[in-house]
Amino acid sequence: MQIKTPKWVFRVASGPKSGGGHLMRSLALAQVLSKTGRVLFFLDKEGKSWQEYLQTFGFDIVIGARPEQFACFAAIIDGYVFGPTEY
Repeated sequence: MQIKTPKWVFRVASGPKSGGGHLMRSLALAQVLSKTGRVLFFLDKEGKSWQEYLQTFGFDIVIGARPEQFACFAAIIDGYVFGPTEY
């Protein structure tokens, strides 16, 4: 999949241990922000089960990678245990 340059990048705790709260909160924000530019979600390796659901909203998804390779206007980080190497 080729991903167009995003304006908004979301790094979301999305594995089973995180529950769905981080993702649902980020989804609500992403839906509003998508009106001003492209949105890209970075999910945990264990968060692959969310991929199809998020794609129904038109968002690009990257599984298990770090977002520093993408230039963007802003990055939104939602999770409790992210360290400096997670974003």
